[in-house]
This record gives sequence, C-alpha cells and structure tokens, in this order.
Amino acid sequence: MIMELAIGSVVLAVAYMLYVIFTSAKIRSTVSSQEGREAARMLDKENRNRIMKNITGVTKTFNLKTIMSTVTESMYYSTECLVNVLKKLGIRKEVKVEIDEALDNLDTNFSLVMADGKNNMMVENIPCRYTETYIDNVSEKVLLKKEYEKAYYNMELLKSDCMERESAHFCSNCGAPMEINGDFFLCGNCNTKYSTESYNWVVTNAYAYNVKKGNVQSFFYMVPVIVVMLMGFIGMVGGTLMAVVSVLCDLALLAAVFLFGRDIKAKMHYFNVMIEYDPNMSKKVFEKRLQYLVRLYERARDFDINRLKPFMEPKLYEKIKAENKYDDFYFLDMEVERTLLTDFRIEGDKQIADAKIRMVKTTMNENKKVRSKREEISFSIYRHKDCLTDIKKNAEMFTCENCGSTVNLTLDGKCKYCGNTFDVSKYDWIIYQVQE
Repeated sequence: MIMELAIGSVVLAVAYMLYVIFTSAKIRSTVSSQEGREAARMLDKENRNRIMKNITGVTKTFNLKTIMSTVTESMYYSTECLVNVLKKLGIRKEVKVEIDEALDNLDTNFSLVMADGKNNMMVENIPCRYTETYIDNVSEKVLLKKEYEKAYYNMELLKSDCMERESAHFCSNCGAPMEINGDFFLCGNCNTKYSTESYNWVVTNAYAYNVKKGNVQSFFYMVPVIVVMLMGFIGMVGGTLMAVVSVLCDLALLAAVFLFGRDIKAKMHYFNVMIEYDPNMSKKVFEKRLQYLVRLYERARDFDINRLKPFMEPKLYEKIKAENKYDDFYFLDMEVERTLLTDFRIEGDKQIADAKIRMVKTTMNENKKVRSKREEISFSIYRHKDCLTDIKKNAEMFTCENCGSTVNLTLDGKCKYCGNTFDVSKYDWIIYQVQE
C-alpha cells in the first residue's frame, strides 16, 4: 500500500508538471519540416568549419581581416572591441573547439530560426568539447580558463546577398586580399580557395553552451522522485512509524510540486500575455534578443557609447552618454543564468517588456586582475505597438531606401554603406530602461 501511494504521488507530480510546462511554456522558434531542414543545410560543413575557425581564431591572432567577409557589422564591432581590450591588457584569448564527429554526423546540428524581427537566422549547433583560455602575452601565465567537456558551439548566421563590407574579400587563413575567379575567391598569398556562394551566410553571434550544466539541472529535478520512491520502500519494509513518515513525505512532495508549478505559471504569465498579443512570438526568440541587447550594452560602455544610439530610447541614450564613466575593469564575457519577464504592457505607441537577467559577468583590469561576479540587472525593452513577429521560412533581406544596399537592420541599426539610420523599434526590441 505504501509503495503504491509513493508511485501514485510521483505519477501525479509528473503529470502536473507536464501540464504546467506544456500549457505555459510556448516555444516556437525553429522549422522542423523537411523543407526547413533542407534550407538550413545550404551551408555545408566545410564552409561552416572555415567560418568557425575565423571567429575562434581572431582573438589569438588579432587579425580582424580574417573575419571581415564572414560576420555582420555588429559582430565585427563586438569582436573589434574585445580585441582592443585584449591588446590593452596585454593578453590573448585562445579558443579550442574539438568537434564530436559522431554526433556531428547525425545531421542533428541544423535548425532554421523562423523569425527574429527583420533578421531571419540559421542556427548551427555544433557538438564539441570547448576550451577558452586567457593568457598573459609576456609571462604566458593562464589568467582564466573555461572548459566544457560536453558543449554545443552555436553560430547564428544571416543570409546576405552581398559582402558585409565593400571590397572586404580577405583570406580567412592569412588575411591577404583575395581575387574573384569565376565562382571562387582565390588567395594569391597562400593559395586558399573558397566558393563565392559560401559568402552568402554571415555570422551575427557565436557562443558555447555547456551541455553538462543542463544535465546537472535535469538530475536535480529527479531528486524528489528518487527520495519519494526510497521513502516508499522504507515505509513498506519498516514499521508503523516509518510508514507514517513515508506518507507524510509523499504529501509533502505533492505540496512542493504544486507550489513549484504555481511559481512556474507565475513566471510564465507575462510571456503568455505577450504571446496573446503576438501569437507568433516565442520565449526563446525574445530571450535571445534581450541577451543580445544586454551584451551590446556591456560592450559599448567600455569603448564607444555611440554604438548604443540605434538600440536605445533617445532620452535614455542621452542620459547614459552623459553619465557613463569608463570602469577600470573591462568587459570580457557573460554567462546568463536566468531570464525572468516581470511585466508586459502597452503604453501609448509602445509594447514594453520588463525583465530581470541574472548572469555571471567576467571582467579584467589593467593589472590583469580577473573578476567574475554574479549580477542581476533589470532591463526594460520596447518596440512599436504594431510590430509583430512575421514568420517566414526563407531569410528576408531588408534594403536601405536611401542607397538600395542590403541592411541587417535590427542587428546593425543603420546602413553601413551610406550611414542612413532607421527607427529600429518599428521592427524589433530596443532598450527602454536599465537598472543595475
């Protein structure tokens, strides 16, 4: 009887949690159809690995020419800022990505993001062992090391019908200028050869995700189930007292699961309100945009606050620009632990979303002192009330009405060719308020 009660408690708890999860967490961000997967496979592994080599190698070589043809303007700016920080501190960042060929060959690493403002993306999830090391250039001392035994190296790419910079055909192997010969780019310096088609995809974001961390979290979810089953067994073979304790543990589990489920529903409430207003919005896409803005904010405050102008409410931008004081510690990286949406509302012509982001931010000063600190930042973002998620299976390219060039609008904020600026809030989220 005791064991049956324990099993019943576990079944009820699991059923309730599944109900909460599937009725609260709406995630629609990828195309799973065969058509979508075929579109995603347009970037073959050879070109994918070449691009990944460019992105991971530039913080060691400091040769920014190797990424000029394969990243967006915003990605180039972010990388350039990091390279400048590394040069100023006299250190380098070495990244090693050891691809797990067994998993990589399963063709599970492709997914096509359906919509992200005006920038539809392809996301490459590459299974690997990931190592990131910051090294002193003089003493060769390792100052900081991050290592993931099991990880996914994620690259978010945009489809582009032109080069990201005029005449930016530089070899990703040596940085020398390349010449077009038929359907290929040829490097006269090291004889490297690339197809012109491979330059249709450009990287806008790249990061490593620790799979082991997710596995540990999954284990913690199983702990209550293990405990209840164990108590059921003890209650069955023990005396009356142990049977009573076991029953009480079962009831406590149900109460804890109910409270935990109610907490999840409360945390998902404003996401669901947002989704009612914009049925095609997804939690994953919203959080990705939010984290992009947070990273841009942290990076820009080290060097060029003007970079924030297209991505920030005008009055807030003027306030941040006037008050910004460059810290002795330079921003290296951040790892987001939790994103909590605390409000969603319509005010005037704006959709406003308030969120709290808990992250571990890593910084370093000129004395090479590393500081990794857990922080929580309150971030409010907004977009125009008529801006809704527009789902398209194929990548959309936005053209500048001034010069006709292709613009990665919501990621760069302006046309890189003629300097024409846009009201990005008409197309995607931008920063409204910040509280640290």
